Amino acid sequence: APRSLVLTRSGRRCGVQIGRARLLPVSINGLLTARCTIPAGTFLVFPVTGQVLSAERPEGLLARVRRDFRAIEEARLTVDGRSVRPSGHVVTTPAFRVNLPSPNGFGIPPGPEWFLSKDYFAILSPPSLGAHTITTLGVIDPPDRAEFSLGMTYRITVRRAAGAGLTGRLDSAAP
Repeated sequence: APRSLVLTRSGRRCGVQIGRARLLPVSINGLLTARCTIPAGTFLVFPVTGQVLSAERPEGLLARVRRDFRAIEEARLTVDGRSVRPSGHVVTTPAFRVNLPSPNGFGIPPGPEWFLSKDYFAILSPPSLGAHTITTLGVIDPPDRAEFSLGMTYRITVRRAAGAGLTGRLDSAAP
């Protein structure tokens, strides 16, 4: 069965490298830790918190996701122990259909299911060489189910790229 490069139930995955950016994994199973080693000069892109909903039919999914997105009570981001205000990049996917395997981690019966997601994303400039800790936490209290929290701790090690000369922080900021 196909596996997602960015969804994690255990923290064992470390996302996917796309050019000079690393799309870090997102928890679908509470509060998790991922350990990643990245080359110097890599921008970090990851969701801080958000909502993903599914249904047998796509109608009404966008309205439900918008309603539940407003139910986000807290969106917290820390970088090396310092609180950072999430950048406010909001991404909403179009509705997309997935043929879910069994088991699938969502507690949904196997078969076709429609999904739609709306998330706050952070984009961080490349960190300096060495070890860094980034944490995210989202507390969501939707009107039709119990309050829940999702979050990640990313333990990032930045290493000099093979064959690279001088490395470190880029002069430009993240877009």
